[in-house]
Amino acid sequence: MSADHDRLEGFKPLAARGEFVAGNGPFFEERKRSNGVRRYAFKPQAKHCNSLGFVHGGMVATFFDSCMAQSIADAHQFALLTVGLNVSFENLIAKNRWAVAEVNLQERVDESVVANAVLTSRGLVCAKASGQFKLMLKRPLS
Repeated sequence: MSADHDRLEGFKPLAARGEFVAGNGPFFEERKRSNGVRRYAFKPQAKHCNSLGFVHGGMVATFFDSCMAQSIADAHQFALLTVGLNVSFENLIAKNRWAVAEVNLQERVDESVVANAVLTSRGLVCAKASGQFKLMLKRPLS
């Protein structure tokens, strides 16, 4: 899987959950999931970059938030809210080079679920995130 191919093998477009995510995508999800790990990807375009030409930190946070929320919604079938998001940055992400996030969910405790994610590009860990989400138990997904 080369980082500059137009498509990643085994990934399909992820349906946007709202206009905000649609405007920041397109995002992709891996078709086959293994061992509870969920993988998502995006290929940064100029709209995702800062004035230096690298992916903007706000875009990385948006991508993490979207991936973790999608994983939780899929696993628990409830609408949810992000109540905390921590992101750390380790390496730059270049435009037109695929970035892939691996998301792991922790056990649900009451209405709360914690997710952790690692974002890689060009074989490097570029960012890590941890998020806390509240399930809206009165709003099941249909």
